[in-house]
Amino acid sequence: MEGNCCSCGHSTNCGCPERKKYTPARIYNPAGQSSLSYRVGTHAQFKADMVSSIASQTRLQALKTRDDSDLSIAILDSWALVADVLSFYQERIANEGFLRTATERRSVLELARSIGYELGPGVAASAHLAFSMETSPGSPRRAKIPSGSKVQSIPAQDELPQTFETMEDIEARKEWNAILPRQVKKQDLKTALKEGRVVLEGTSTLVRVGDGLLFVISKAGKAEAAFVIAREVLVDAPKRQTVVLFDTAGAGFEPVKNPPPAKGDSATKPDDSVIDSETHFTYGDLRSLISFQSLEESELQALATLKGWSVDKVVDAVNSERESDTSASGSVYAFRVKCGVFGNSAPLWSSLPPEMRFDYTDPTKRFPNKIEAPYPHDWDTYPVPVNRSSRKKMKASRRDMSDLAFYNENGHLIYLDNVYPSVKKESWVILANPSRVSAYYVAETADASLAEFAQSAKATGTLLDDTLANLKVTKKDEKGHKTKHIASKDPIVDDLGYFFFRDTVVYCAPEKVELADVAVTGDIQDSQNAVILDGMVGNLVADRPVIVSGELAQQPGVMGREVATVSKIVHFDRVSMLTTMYLSKLQYSYRRETVTINANVALATHGETKQVPIGSGDPAQRFQAFELSDSPLTFVPAANASGAASTLKVVIDGVEWEEKESFENLDHRDKAFVTRRSDGGKTTVIFGDGVTGRLPPAGAENIQATYRVGIGMKGLLKADQLSQLLTRPLGVSKVTNPLATSGAGDPEKLDDARKNAPRTVLTMDRIVSLEDYKNFAQGFQGIGKAGSYPIRIGNDNVVLVAVATASGAELKKTDNLYSKLEQAIENYKDPASRFILSSFKARLFDVDARIKVSSDRKFEDVQAELKSALKETFSFEKRNFGQAVTLSEVVSVMQGVEGVVAVEVKSIYDHDIKEPTDVVRARDPNGVQSDGIPVPVLLLINADGISLDKMEASPQ
Repeated sequence: MEGNCCSCGHSTNCGCPERKKYTPARIYNPAGQSSLSYRVGTHAQFKADMVSSIASQTRLQALKTRDDSDLSIAILDSWALVADVLSFYQERIANEGFLRTATERRSVLELARSIGYELGPGVAASAHLAFSMETSPGSPRRAKIPSGSKVQSIPAQDELPQTFETMEDIEARKEWNAILPRQVKKQDLKTALKEGRVVLEGTSTLVRVGDGLLFVISKAGKAEAAFVIAREVLVDAPKRQTVVLFDTAGAGFEPVKNPPPAKGDSATKPDDSVIDSETHFTYGDLRSLISFQSLEESELQALATLKGWSVDKVVDAVNSERESDTSASGSVYAFRVKCGVFGNSAPLWSSLPPEMRFDYTDPTKRFPNKIEAPYPHDWDTYPVPVNRSSRKKMKASRRDMSDLAFYNENGHLIYLDNVYPSVKKESWVILANPSRVSAYYVAETADASLAEFAQSAKATGTLLDDTLANLKVTKKDEKGHKTKHIASKDPIVDDLGYFFFRDTVVYCAPEKVELADVAVTGDIQDSQNAVILDGMVGNLVADRPVIVSGELAQQPGVMGREVATVSKIVHFDRVSMLTTMYLSKLQYSYRRETVTINANVALATHGETKQVPIGSGDPAQRFQAFELSDSPLTFVPAANASGAASTLKVVIDGVEWEEKESFENLDHRDKAFVTRRSDGGKTTVIFGDGVTGRLPPAGAENIQATYRVGIGMKGLLKADQLSQLLTRPLGVSKVTNPLATSGAGDPEKLDDARKNAPRTVLTMDRIVSLEDYKNFAQGFQGIGKAGSYPIRIGNDNVVLVAVATASGAELKKTDNLYSKLEQAIENYKDPASRFILSSFKARLFDVDARIKVSSDRKFEDVQAELKSALKETFSFEKRNFGQAVTLSEVVSVMQGVEGVVAVEVKSIYDHDIKEPTDVVRARDPNGVQSDGIPVPVLLLINADGISLDKMEASPQ
């Protein structure tokens, strides 16, 4: 059968000496392609080339047919197919030889290994676990929680239980379950005096309106006092307190002599009184300890070690002393008796009979002596001081009565207007008149029958002690007194000379009333780093993580939690027997009364430990290999160049061998091995050949492997999911993860490896340039996105390194991954450069558009494809920090979807600002963080903010 010449198109017998050459085809690859064109020909080209060459072959001149049904042509067709297959695989092999175009994991893996890079194994999630101790009587006060303690999660729907293990040994204590910030404080009586308000403990204080209250503050061997009169008494039954209001005019604290301590107070206990017999800790030691202005925990521990004390006993003793101590606030005495002095109800002097007022002299002078009147002194015109009599003594002077004093007990004795059995010695007594208030201490009391001021009665006398009594408390204007004050060398007599029997009010029979503790006001602010605790808390050390929980101050009803790190512990803090905990900066502000701090916190990572024999050593076998039975092998965050460290340990005959990246530079003495991971996640342990790496010694099942199993995003759990104690140390009752786990990363995918493998040779495990910071952080296991930016802080140039986790979440400063990355950058960077590691802030934008679809497509189908395209294009994986979104970019993405005929984007806008714009900027309205560092922003599409309506007509 005749056909056309494949060279010129004429009949096959044209004898055309020229032909067109189809193979090898010209290969051209523009830059930036995702795949290479490397085929020298296709089936059609190979066949056409062979068929056209028939005419040029002398031996085939007789072959005139070109029909496919001919056996000769069929053979050429078969070889063309073989050539097509070979060229196809040639192209595939060529593509697998380049990192960008390779599609097989093994290809990427081997290419990466050629430059010393291994595909990232992924990294385990981290969590801070909060343990709680048993608090029932008899339970252990403390417990050791060893490294490797297991905790398992409660799985949600379609999940499997995940096991986490602690990474460190910690000591847990029952008093650390819920440490409280200072909730109440002793009242400051000076503040109470200024405010005209004091709060007493209990609702049965028996304080009434008009009762006198004496405030006494004793400190460092000195005392001062103030006296007030209750104006209003309010009972607060729910709080079991009594609030006493009083007028503050003229009231103030004045120095007084320090009264003796009450019996039973700890201060009265001798210094050699033993608190702890085992360690010989005494009250003298306690008072010496409390006398420190401040004492850091390390200093307390050193002192306790030196003295042989138990820190627990010291803490208990200090807290007990603090409960009974009143020196910080003072004491309040309520006077149960209010009375006058004897004679205050005497009749008017002018109403007495003349013979009682005036002396009688015999006018006839028959009797030389005159008859003296019993009450010649006008006690109304010339008032009599409370410590003087109304009549003369037998040894009388002819001086005016106003100058003649009657002194009982050196003038320190005054008599009350009645008998008061409740007035006891060693108690306070207050004398008050319109111009003066003084407080005294009673040395003795005695009842006596008196006949003074033209009246007789039995009364209680009080002897004022000249060593324990105080001087004036408040001195007012003394104008208006009818009698001149007579100064005395005796300060008691001098002070009593201001008080007269008519206008002096006596407050006596005091009873000590307990001051109520008042609430400490003010939230725990995110700006503060010092939290005063509600008591002394011992044994806490710096760098220990704690969990702070409480209701957010700015969001009522919303509970917040965060991890903080203890930076310092200070006891006593100059003002109280309390402990101050210095923490790293808090993220939130909390309502004080809801805050608890758990210090029984341990860092844990995802993965369960396995300890199994993996094989028997055979020195006759080179590069002996053993596959681990369980997978995937756990890698935990580490401060190295890759960001992950293997948990695998191999022990042969009791000796641990070291894992190396390769056998290069090893000799026959090195006890080392390398590992390789398969595409299925299996790990193989490979030993040397006796030249590069030592051969394993012979033995049956003598190669033991200890490793953990579990890695990747499966370890990302919600808060409080880790609550099953698989390892239960004595005394530990429960555990939880107050915060969601974080920092996990799956084993690297092809696209990740393509991006990260070149960074090995770009950074060479050192950080010098600005781009190096980004490349190093991007290649760190668990990090999904990174950026580096120059910023200026003061006069310094600083590199801001912005990162996001592999799951697309913000990286918190308290996360384990954050600390490891920060430490790794510090280890590998130029020592002269400064950097700041920061997470990012995600912001969302919305799209409002109308679309017209082709007639052969359903609107709903195209609408779904459009939303999918927008979500993918503006997703976490595709966007960079600081990258803006333009209207034209959104339109371009939408127009690229099959089935879209027309697009009208009405607006794009920031989800929070809601102002239509052509360009949505990736920036935070606040501009900077609280510490003044710029906020890196990642602008993503709001999946719920895509509005796509149907366009009824084409836009004009």
